[in-house]
Amino acid sequence: MSRRDTLAHTPGATGNRDHGDAGSVSGPQAEECVAAAHDEDSFVAFVHERIPALDERLIRRITRIVEETYEFDYTFRELRERRLDAPVTVLKAAGDDYSFIEGSSGYSAAPATVIELEGDHYSVLKERGIAELVTAIRGRLAE
Repeated sequence: MSRRDTLAHTPGATGNRDHGDAGSVSGPQAEECVAAAHDEDSFVAFVHERIPALDERLIRRITRIVEETYEFDYTFRELRERRLDAPVTVLKAAGDDYSFIEGSSGYSAAPATVIELEGDHYSVLKERGIAELVTAIRGRLAE
């Protein structure tokens, strides 16, 4: 994974110094990152300099998780390796592309239920968005 892709998936990566909103980065910020970051340490320093509210250890943990789990293309590798016998629910944030689970079959005893959220990928994890997320989860569990 490139530094640009890791930055694009790092919470707080909008570069907003005032409140460190989570989001993605593109354009000049991404280009600055690619130019400045040559390894994990310089990447962490770059992100922390722009978003001081994010602790360097947190940035490093997020970076390592993204490096370990992110794939450019969905391979469905894990879905082919096992079958779920439990209900599957996809909580889909506004603006998200299709979930790879939506286009797959055979991984679960029953098709997934997709719940479309009004909040975007990052706002649903903020204070205001949590209420929508909790309501969706509780509603699904009540079924």
